Amino acid sequence: MHPTRQAIIDALEDHRRLTTIDLEKILQESRYNLYHHLNVLGQQGLIREKIEGKVKFYELAKETHVVSISTTELSAERKDLFIKKLNELLELSGGKPLPKGKEYRCIIVEESDENAPTFT
Repeated sequence: MHPTRQAIIDALEDHRRLTTIDLEKILQESRYNLYHHLNVLGQQGLIREKIEGKVKFYELAKETHVVSISTTELSAERKDLFIKKLNELLELSGGKPLPKGKEYRCIIVEESDENAPTFT
């Protein structure tokens, strides 16, 4: 995940809901850059907008569980196992396997659909 998007997720996890002005102050990022990353996170279903009067707030989607795992933080053995398990999940969903030799970060998002498959 892009470092700015991760920082937005972290800030929203810490503060519950924020405006772009709040995020601009906290993250020291330009508003234009923040709007781009907020849009991407919204399209991914990780955050949502809430308008109250003339103020737009951003908050984590209720279904978002912020479980961030980075392969850079894992031992070589655990990294291989992590990528193997991710590839198994991707195979179940028809996705392409992850290339070896790269670093990955994933965020787990709970689907609100009761019929969605669950993995154990």
